[in-house]
Amino acid sequence: MKSKFQSISFKLLSTGLLAVLLPLVVVGYFSVNKSAEALLNLSREKTQSLAIDLSLLVKNLLNAQKEMVGTLAVDPTYVQALQDISLADQATRQHLIRSLFENIEVKFQRLNSSQQYQGIFFAGNLATHRSSGGSHCL
Repeated sequence: MKSKFQSISFKLLSTGLLAVLLPLVVVGYFSVNKSAEALLNLSREKTQSLAIDLSLLVKNLLNAQKEMVGTLAVDPTYVQALQDISLADQATRQHLIRSLFENIEVKFQRLNSSQQYQGIFFAGNLATHRSSGGSHCL
């Protein structure tokens, strides 16, 4: 009696399956590797593109802030007020500082219509001015 593994039908069937499955497995393996490599390259390109876009956005925002600070720094109202404050006595100085902060608060509210600023910081004898919290440090 012949075993199952020696019959001609088993040999034909196993040879046919091997002839179909072996190329399928090889092609599948290479397809998966190429797809993984393509996805990795695409994600790298997208990440690099996002990083470039983000750096340009930050650069533009910093330039806008620099322009705003430059405009405020040479505003004749502020320059004159700061000169008056530096020359005034203590009682007058407090009054001038308060009126300067009120002026700045009006300008800050106009600038901050989009609610993107938390406050304005002044260095030197005038410490800080926070319009959103309403605090003034003198």
